[in-house]
Amino acid sequence: MRRTVTYLALILSLSLASCRHEDVRHAYRHIPSMSWDKADTVILHLGEVAEEGIYGLYADVRTNKKYPYAYLYILVEQRLHSPEVVRSDTFCIQMADSTGKLCGKGRNLLNCESERLPVHLAKGQDGEIRMSHLMHQGMLPGISDVGFRLNRRP
Repeated sequence: MRRTVTYLALILSLSLASCRHEDVRHAYRHIPSMSWDKADTVILHLGEVAEEGIYGLYADVRTNKKYPYAYLYILVEQRLHSPEVVRSDTFCIQMADSTGKLCGKGRNLLNCESERLPVHLAKGQDGEIRMSHLMHQGMLPGISDVGFRLNRRP
C-alpha cells in the first residue's frame, strides 16, 4: 500500500511539473499618472534568447477600479534582431465580466493578462516589445503598469 501511494505521488508530481511553464522574461513599465495615453508607446527590452523554440507571449496590465471598459485592446509589436523580424499582433485583455465585475488577480491593483500568443524565437535573438493601446479614448484612466510575459515549457 505504501509503495502504491509513493508511486502515485511520484506520477502526480511529474505530471504537474511537465505542465508547468517557465517564465523567461517578465517586464513592466509604470504609467506615472495612472492614465495611459494613446500616443505613449511602452517599449520594453526582450533580452537575449537562450534556446530556440516556441514561446508564449502575453500582454499584461495592472489596473485599479477606475478603468472604465470591459476590454482593453493592445497593439504589440515585436522588433527582433539576429535574425531580423518585425511582427505585430493585436491582443485583447478582458478587464471585467458581463456584470461589470473586474477580472484579474490582486488586491489594490489587479493584474490582467491576455491569452497566449505562440511565437518562434531563435537562439541569441534579442530585441524589443513595443506596446500601445488601440482604444478610441485617447487617455485611459486606471492603468498603472503595462508589460509582457514570455514563457516556455521546460
